[in-house]
Amino acid sequence: EKQISAKDQLIKEVQKEKDDLLRSNQQLLQKVQEAQKQYQLNEEKVHKEFSEKRNFHLNQLNEFKCRIEQLELDKEKQRQDTLAQIEAMQPLQLNNEEREKFEQEINQLKQKFVEGNEQNKKKLDEKESQYQSNDNDLRQQIEQLKNTIEQYQNNETRNNALAAKAAQVDALQSELAEAKANND
Repeated sequence: EKQISAKDQLIKEVQKEKDDLLRSNQQLLQKVQEAQKQYQLNEEKVHKEFSEKRNFHLNQLNEFKCRIEQLELDKEKQRQDTLAQIEAMQPLQLNNEEREKFEQEINQLKQKFVEGNEQNKKKLDEKESQYQSNDNDLRQQIEQLKNTIEQYQNNETRNNALAAKAAQVDALQSELAEAKANND
């Protein structure tokens, strides 16, 4: 009778452990499912943001390139206009004062173009740097999401191990019930 009482106590403990394992398994399974849903949402969000930011930055880069090309065209046109004015005035024998004035205007135009070009190149470099930084941030987020998935997969493996233990507990209970029946 002591054996039966001890076996009953063991069955109760094993049943309690089984119930705890099943509850834990269910909770872990629910967490894994929630995490997978969240991962999918996060992945979609990250891809959407990445695509939007990439398109935005590419558009900005194209705008800057167009501005630089336009400035270069404007510079060339101004140079041609200035040369045409000078050539038209040459027969009149420009005096030194007028020549200096035209040279100053030419130098000022050159300086404005150089400054504008440098500013646009600086902005372009800043945008490229910003784009690279955003790209790196998105890559880090993707890496974190991959790590989260790996963690959830590990949890699922543990859940499977718990399920196997629960099956063992069931088998032990069956053996115990059979032993009890044989003792009676």
